[in-house]
Amino acid sequence: MIEVLERAAVGRDAWNHVISTSPDAWVWALWEWQELIGAVPRWALHELSFALSENRRLLAAVPLHHIAGEHRLACSGFGYTAPAVAPDLSGGERRRVLLAAFAEMRRRATQHGATRIDLALSPVSATALANRHGVNPFLEFGCADTSGHARVLDLAPSETELLGQLSQDARQKIKQAEACGFRAERATWGERLEDYRRIHRETYERTGVPPHPDEYWGGIATHTAPAGHAQLWAGIAPDGQVVAFHNDARLQRGSQYHTGCCKTAALDSGINYLLFWHAILGAKHDGCRWYEIGEVFPGVPDGKEHGLTVFKSKFGGEVRRAFRCSMAVPTAAAESATADVPPVVRESPRPVAPEPPVPPEPPVPPEPPVPPEPPVAPFPSARDDTLRTAWREWRRASRRLLRIAVGAPVRPGRQ
Repeated sequence: MIEVLERAAVGRDAWNHVISTSPDAWVWALWEWQELIGAVPRWALHELSFALSENRRLLAAVPLHHIAGEHRLACSGFGYTAPAVAPDLSGGERRRVLLAAFAEMRRRATQHGATRIDLALSPVSATALANRHGVNPFLEFGCADTSGHARVLDLAPSETELLGQLSQDARQKIKQAEACGFRAERATWGERLEDYRRIHRETYERTGVPPHPDEYWGGIATHTAPAGHAQLWAGIAPDGQVVAFHNDARLQRGSQYHTGCCKTAALDSGINYLLFWHAILGAKHDGCRWYEIGEVFPGVPDGKEHGLTVFKSKFGGEVRRAFRCSMAVPTAAAESATADVPPVVRESPRPVAPEPPVPPEPPVPPEPPVPPEPPVAPFPSARDDTLRTAWREWRRASRRLLRIAVGAPVRPGRQ
């Protein structure tokens, strides 16, 4: 029988072993990531992560958080992932484990008054890459499809071939940055943390978005980066100052453009293109096979999403499904969510006077009968005219013969 264990009872090594081998997992499922996001006070995440075990064998690890202000659970609370199932299960065993995982997720949602559960698959996870038909693999477990699209680059081709996939504009920007003395180099989070925070704040304030909490960047520096799951690249200006950063998330054979920032004065220098290119090459040299350039929005004609799509399409790759889904929680959960809410006094409805009956329309008098049309005399036919002429001629001839017989004079002009 499958047993449910809280994350704390599993331990870091056993938890991460499942995450590092599961075809479903991504960085946001790691033990370190749960520690990282749970330590950010602003987000106020309540962790509900659990694992499934049977006969002392760990079958799945499920990162899960309750976001109370939004009445929902998320896998995980910051950065969507999915239940990570052990890789060596048969198809039937895998389905049995996922059924148990979703049942436990629904139970916890009901217990905490959540009305839905959100989760996703990384486009560079093995499960997503193996999906040839584009059908969300979680639909059969009661989820609604909320998928989007992402641009994914296959790193198997040579460096020259990868460079050929870049747009002409991207190659020109890279040459421009290098010609002006800019360069990209690997950096360590511990040494560049304060520089990153400073340039990140400048970037977000410029774009009108609230910056991420300092605890978040500190957590990356102390939790995920030391294990190699956060790779940082710094953009260096000709005077030696750091003007931009590019941060990748890494797990198994996948790499993902995660975060980036740039000083306003360097926006037109081409440094962001140079950083992106070096991050792609770095992932290839480190043994990664797939690189997620990022989410794109095909068909959006303008605005921020259109701009992001245009920028990310300049680095090659192809568009793939970014599988996301949302599971509605049964009504009992919604009822429990309001169980402790004090009753709201509502204004009594005022009686509404009935509308007066509509008087029936007066009967319409019948129309007078239409008198029949008088009979129309038949129009004489050509045959009647012929008979009438013949009769006249016969009568005239008879009168002429009678006058001749009695000796009466015949009138002139008569035949």
